[in-house]
Amino acid sequence: MKNLSFFILILMLAFSACRNKTPEEYYNKGNEEAKQGNYEEALENFNKAIELKPEYTDAYINRAYYAKENLNDYKGAIEDYIIAINLNTDDNDAHAYSNMAFAKMKMKKYKEALDDIMFSLTLDSLNSYAYRNKALIFIALNNKHVACVDLQKAIELGYTEKYGNDVQELIDKNCKE
Repeated sequence: MKNLSFFILILMLAFSACRNKTPEEYYNKGNEEAKQGNYEEALENFNKAIELKPEYTDAYINRAYYAKENLNDYKGAIEDYIIAINLNTDDNDAHAYSNMAFAKMKMKKYKEALDDIMFSLTLDSLNSYAYRNKALIFIALNNKHVACVDLQKAIELGYTEKYGNDVQELIDKNCKE
């Protein structure tokens, strides 16, 4: 009897492992892995979600943001943001442009980054994260005055409540004048 129960347990585990996951399950698993700092595993899960559902805009955006950017694949992240923007199946364009600007900034493509961030803000002028990204671009360009104005705007728009204290830390570091 003990052997039969063990055999049934093994069969149940094998069956559940063979069950095909949905794109959403891979997407959610990718998000979980990224939050734990497992960026390679996150990338694999986002890849699988996109393989199963090529029009999955959020999967492209999260693969770029949570996996590729954390793996320093900024070119790949930009490609994903462009795909997501071109799919245009929801209203994530403002965030995609803002995140793409950040990736371009990391590649030192400051003019392109500024163009993208400004366009992002035309789509959503209340996006505190975009103001933070804009400030980072101006810090990289050594224009701290403009950066400090944008950092303050990010705080006014609720950045700290949504994302944490990094904007205040940037103010403390760069805006002492």
